[in-house]
Amino acid sequence: MSVLPLSFGRRLAAAALILSTAACSQRPALLSADEQQAKTQAMIADGGYFATGRHEVIAAQDHWRRAADIVDVSVLVPAMPGQYPLIVYLPGLGEQADAGKLWREYWAKAGYVVVSLQPKEIADALIQIGPPPAATESGGFWPDFGGRTDESDEEDDEQRGKRRAADARASELRYIGHQLFAVDALQKRLDLTLWALEQCLERSRNRQGLYAKADPQRLLLAGYDLGAQTVAALIGERNGPAPASAPPTALAAVLLSPSADPALGTAAQRYQDIQRPFLAVTSDIDHDPYAISSPQIRTAIWQYAPAGGKWLLQLKNAEHRLLAGTGFALPGAEHGHDRGRGRNGPPAGGPPGYTGSAGFGGPGGPGGGHGGPPGAGRGTGGPDDEDGEPGGASAAIAAIYCVTLAFFDDIAKQDNFAELWLRQNAGPWLGKTGRLQWK
Repeated sequence: MSVLPLSFGRRLAAAALILSTAACSQRPALLSADEQQAKTQAMIADGGYFATGRHEVIAAQDHWRRAADIVDVSVLVPAMPGQYPLIVYLPGLGEQADAGKLWREYWAKAGYVVVSLQPKEIADALIQIGPPPAATESGGFWPDFGGRTDESDEEDDEQRGKRRAADARASELRYIGHQLFAVDALQKRLDLTLWALEQCLERSRNRQGLYAKADPQRLLLAGYDLGAQTVAALIGERNGPAPASAPPTALAAVLLSPSADPALGTAAQRYQDIQRPFLAVTSDIDHDPYAISSPQIRTAIWQYAPAGGKWLLQLKNAEHRLLAGTGFALPGAEHGHDRGRGRNGPPAGGPPGYTGSAGFGGPGGPGGGHGGPPGAGRGTGGPDDEDGEPGGASAAIAAIYCVTLAFFDDIAKQDNFAELWLRQNAGPWLGKTGRLQWK
């Protein structure tokens, strides 16, 4: 029984409420797109990898038709005369050909012709289910798979209706995703992608329009989400029968959120034919909205592919949607507002056995990952936000910028400094943002 006067108890409660309100109001506000961009550039300048000269870029759109199939094309080329390595980019499920703007523009400004190819069928695949509900709210971009599904008594009819609509959309998204990531859909998409790739290379060889600036002998591939699944098949992953025609020889590939469906068979057998260098990029909370791959198995392509030019960048607290390269100012991403739970999956603290930067990811390959001197004044701590966590979306975007560009420069431009940065400087520069491994 309390011996405090009632009025004193009320005063204590009021004081606690005031302190609680003040603490909540002091949570750092989300940074604007411009502020995030400035933060990203500051991180790159402090020991990151960047091109010494930045190009003005020319953009163009195209549409190619083969019978009933249409492939939408988005082209970025450096404005300065010359021939540049060619990156063919394949966007994710439901994305238009101009998706991945952050990555494509960064590569083009660094001296690459970037051609994005997207079958119209894939671009329009999610139109029927509409946009994600509450897409502008923190935590509302993707449906929360595995989250709370019961209806609270405190919810009003409007909230309950929104939750039911979100659950219905999540179910449809899973259904469509499982259809289009299936082996038969992949085979059909591979056939169309090979045709579109040949169209691109033929235009380059014949010096047609902007494609004349692309060097067909220095072909590179990149893809995100469903596009990453297609790229993996193009460089040798075996999901079902081999392509009807031999893929063009690419120097290397970047796989942003590579797909790994354990239902498709033994991983060790699927990846043994991949001889080309590649860089796989994922994170500890890289859960896709189709509930196909989990962060723990996305590294399988790196773990089981033969050694030799294979790189793995594992970020911390970078959601699946961030790897799409859509833009800055992602809701809830900059200050870790979603740390309590990784989007669409388990807690954001990482997979079982996660012990921080030093223990990031699966088994290390030969070479072991990072080492060597820090880049330009950066120690091993990495950029932290106010809570001591990795520096949010800005740090993850900077990491993808630098590591992908250095990888491409090493392969396509035979830049010795790029290789040196990857092997010696990248790890200390990344710090808590992630870990880079190679074999």
